Amino acid sequence: MTDPFDVRQGFRVYNKVVTHGEAAKGSHRLQGIHASSDFDGYTLHLSDDEVDLYIYFHNSYKLEYRSKSALNNFLQRMQHIDDAV
Repeated sequence: MTDPFDVRQGFRVYNKVVTHGEAAKGSHRLQGIHASSDFDGYTLHLSDDEVDLYIYFHNSYKLEYRSKSALNNFLQRMQHIDDAV
């Protein structure tokens, strides 16, 4: 599934989750969003229970989700973190 997504917001939210979130098992968590990266930092992973967002080298990305409502909830939570933290 291809959906428009602001990759720059993904980078900002990843940084805020890692900076302000709780560390647990190789990732960080803030307001229900988990953030992790691969060993070299070229792939970032943001997720919740129903959505996985992978941000790759050169600002490409992949969104995997169970339903549009799950995606909308995830994006709203990301927007809240981006605005509030």
